[in-house]
Amino acid sequence: MMKELFLTMMMINRKCIILFLILVWAVAILKDASAQTSDVRLRVSGKVQKEISKKIETSLEYEHRFDQNLSTFDKAFLEPSVTYSITKPLRVGVIYRIILDQNRTRKQQVEQRVAAYLRYRLKLDDFEIKFKTALQYGFDDITNTTFSYNQKLVNRNAIEIEYNWFGSKFTPFASAEIFYHINHPNGGILNQWKIKAGSSYKLSSKAKIQIYYLFENEFNVAYPIDAHVFGAGYSHQF
Repeated sequence: MMKELFLTMMMINRKCIILFLILVWAVAILKDASAQTSDVRLRVSGKVQKEISKKIETSLEYEHRFDQNLSTFDKAFLEPSVTYSITKPLRVGVIYRIILDQNRTRKQQVEQRVAAYLRYRLKLDDFEIKFKTALQYGFDDITNTTFSYNQKLVNRNAIEIEYNWFGSKFTPFASAEIFYHINHPNGGILNQWKIKAGSSYKLSSKAKIQIYYLFENEFNVAYPIDAHVFGAGYSHQF
């Protein structure tokens, strides 16, 4: 009796997660129908990771982005990070990002950003669910360290679901994330959300590639944009 109940619950959970993956795509399609301004963008990245110990891991990532319907350089960044495993499913991390950013008038400036996050992983049958909350602070000018409203303090909360396709090198995934601008002049506001879906492909025990589609929706900001982002990345574990 208990075994049958457990199997039934697993089937229900699997159906719920598959439904979530379908809804991720459906929301993006429906949202685009009402978009005022939209853009098609591209992101290409490379990442290396190294385990320092059983609990500590470091990484270094580079990403290059294009916007305005793939016609213009948007930004590039270099991002080192360190994570620490508190328990097997629970990790904390610190990230630093230095960015070369180009605005619509093609003026470029160097920016930086720091962030700290907490991530929890839950394994459920063939699925892995990740919950992540992060606090990030961005500097508009690398030489300016004075706290201001322009230098955004943002809380980001995300959920990601991966499907461990047994016997396959593919790992499909989908995620949703929302942004809360804490130090906005008018008080804390929600101003952005993202949904993402794609798959990674294992090239070897140490290397994998990833392709994805990302939909970004801005609101409560001047000149909001709905961005359709196509991305590809390569990562290697040393």
